[in-house]
Amino acid sequence: MVLVANNRDLAQVSWEQRVMEGEPKLESSQDLPDFPYARYAEMLGLKGLRVDAPDAVGPAWDRP
Repeated sequence: MVLVANNRDLAQVSWEQRVMEGEPKLESSQDLPDFPYARYAEMLGLKGLRVDAPDAVGPAWDRP
């Protein structure tokens, strides 16, 4: 089982630059565009599910 959680941010890089070095977040280099992870998994022959709401995570695991 693999779970990909995408918040569209280079979190560790961004955090280090903002907190440790006091630099502002630069959206142009730190924001990530949306990517169809579920579709990509299917292209690789895996099962891909997209879940957009926290309360839908549990039921998603029960899908065949």
